[in-house]
This record gives sequence, C-alpha cells and structure tokens, in this order.
Amino acid sequence: MSSKKYVLCVIANDAKTNDGQYTDVGRNFKLRADESWSWTERSLLNVPIVWAFGAGTDEAHARGPTLGMLAEAYLRTKDPSLVALTNRRDKEYYGTLEEIYWVVKKAQQTFKGEKLQFVFFTQRRHMWRVKIIWWLFYQKEFGNAMFVTTGQTSQLSLLHEIGGMLKVWRVYRGKEKPRYKMPYR
Repeated sequence: MSSKKYVLCVIANDAKTNDGQYTDVGRNFKLRADESWSWTERSLLNVPIVWAFGAGTDEAHARGPTLGMLAEAYLRTKDPSLVALTNRRDKEYYGTLEEIYWVVKKAQQTFKGEKLQFVFFTQRRHMWRVKIIWWLFYQKEFGNAMFVTTGQTSQLSLLHEIGGMLKVWRVYRGKEKPRYKMPYR
C-alpha cells in the first residue's frame, strides 16, 4: 500500500451545449477520460485515489451545471462509487489555471496532513501549459506531479495555447489578476 493519496485530474475542455448551458462533456473529454480510466486501472493498483473535477463554467453557460459536474457524471458511468472532489458551485474557476488551482486547493483542504500525489491527464499540445503551471505555482509545496498525455479527437489551437501560456506568465509575474485570489501571489 502506498502512503500517498493520488489525486487524479482529467483537464476538461469541451462540452455539448443547449439553451445557454452545458449539457454533457464533449467527445474530446470522453476520450481523455476513457484513456485516463484505463491508465489508472493499469498503473495505480491498491493505492488510495480520488478523482478531482475542478472546471466551472464560462460566462455564456453559467446558468447550467459546471463542467466538473458533467465530468464526474461521465466517469461515474464506469464506477458509481468512485471518490470525487467536484466543483459544483465555484463557476468562476474556468480555464486551465483556474481549474488546477481549484483542484489543488480543494484536495489540500479535504485531505489535511495527507501526502498528495497529483496526476494530470490532458492532450499533447495542452500538456506543456499544465506542466508549466505546476512548476511555477505548485512544485515547491507539493513536489513532482505526474503528467499523462491522452489521445484527442481534435487538436487545441496553437494560438489558443500561446494565449493561455501568456496569461499564465502574466499572472505569475503579477501583471494580470486571475479570476480568484491566489494566496501565493
């Protein structure tokens, strides 16, 4: 048995919409979640795990469920008894930086005093931003995270990733404020 608790986070990014709200996770997320589930079944035997779903909603879809709630519902089709930390009401935690922050903060609050090992799942082009966010904001406090690249049904735009990385750098340097208060800035 491991003395660590593994916190598994499948980064959400696509969803189906109807009538101004999210109604289900999209094909890209489902592929990512399926591959994450398979990886976990192969790689994390007999260790305590908790799935973490931190994504809120963008302003255009804020009156419906969070992406975190839809992500949890999808993974519960594989195991209705899975242990999960899910963002149900903090809708402003939307975007990679915000989603990771919500997951880390909630895991830290929920499992006080426990050694946490974070595992992030996302597609290839997005992974470098997830790693940089971890290294800039969380590495010192939590040590190394694990990063697992999953498949994708569609590639994120390179311009989107560059814009996201510029935001991360501006937040890190104190030139831009995130949508929430970051205690380490």
